[in-house]
Amino acid sequence: MIYSLILALAGLILSIVISVIVFPFVIRSSLASGMTTVDAHKKGKPIIAEPGGLATILAFTFSFLAIIVVIVIIRNLIDEEFIQLTEFDIEFGNINEDLPKYLGGILAVVIAGLIGLIDDIFGRSVRWREKIFLGFLPSFPLIILGINNPIRGIEIGILYAVFIIPLGMNFAFNSYNMLAGYNGLETGLGIISFTTILIVSIWVNDPTVLIFAACMLGALLVLFWYNKYPAKVLIGNSGTLMLGAALFVVIILGNLESLALGIFLLYFINFVMFFFYLRDPRAFKSEGEKIKLADIDDEENLIPPSPWAVYWIIPFYRKNTKEYTNVMFLLILQTIICGITIFGFFLMNP
Repeated sequence: MIYSLILALAGLILSIVISVIVFPFVIRSSLASGMTTVDAHKKGKPIIAEPGGLATILAFTFSFLAIIVVIVIIRNLIDEEFIQLTEFDIEFGNINEDLPKYLGGILAVVIAGLIGLIDDIFGRSVRWREKIFLGFLPSFPLIILGINNPIRGIEIGILYAVFIIPLGMNFAFNSYNMLAGYNGLETGLGIISFTTILIVSIWVNDPTVLIFAACMLGALLVLFWYNKYPAKVLIGNSGTLMLGAALFVVIILGNLESLALGIFLLYFINFVMFFFYLRDPRAFKSEGEKIKLADIDDEENLIPPSPWAVYWIIPFYRKNTKEYTNVMFLLILQTIICGITIFGFFLMNP
């Protein structure tokens, strides 16, 4: 798998380089054009740039497509017998046949990012009911491709494309957006999740999923640098919706559905807690408007209105919890969950 590892490393480095070049431009342009947001959990409510997710979409897309182009060119040279690379031919022998599904995967990620970008540009004008509908749109390229992965060895045919893919995409798309709003949280969770997929892709010898994860990981590492506490940029809905879709896409393309339970466990718990939040009168202002953000005291300790969100549990029951402490706890928890997920996958797939 030497060529896969080399190309994955190249994709990661290329993604980092593109991100380093693009991010300062995105931040300057966002501030100049008024595409900004309030960093709500800081004293003084500073105004910072948004959306950082746009730079991540660009870096990931260009780096992944560039590596795929290199693979296709080398494969064609091998087919024409200009060069002989037996190991490369073994690793990427099916690239021409698999190309449509990976291009479809890229399209799904870009669609999700564009939906989020539109929401960012128009000031969060897309309501949650509309996002439920829009969450189906990124699944269309995967449905058209007719992907039909067996579930625990059982073929369910058209039901996979008609139900599993659109419902799974919608959940990933919206649930990732729900577990957000703290400096470094969304990007940190993304780094942990895509690292999990990268490790497993090496174990199962899936070179294209490996490269997909590496390219996204490179972009996320730079995004995390700008988004960690205290953030210079927030990733916006263009980032959260794109990352949720990208995780689902790579899981489907790699036939890694068994990883979804671990990677999305916190998101599922947060989704279930949302219904308790809706029934808790503490989560609403006197005029009936939902309280979406925790308040802060003079020391910037978080004061959530209720415990009914994954990111509110710790500060609700443990006073004097600051934003970065809360985020660190959640990232450690996700690391433990994903570590157990990887271990379980290795046991089931020796």
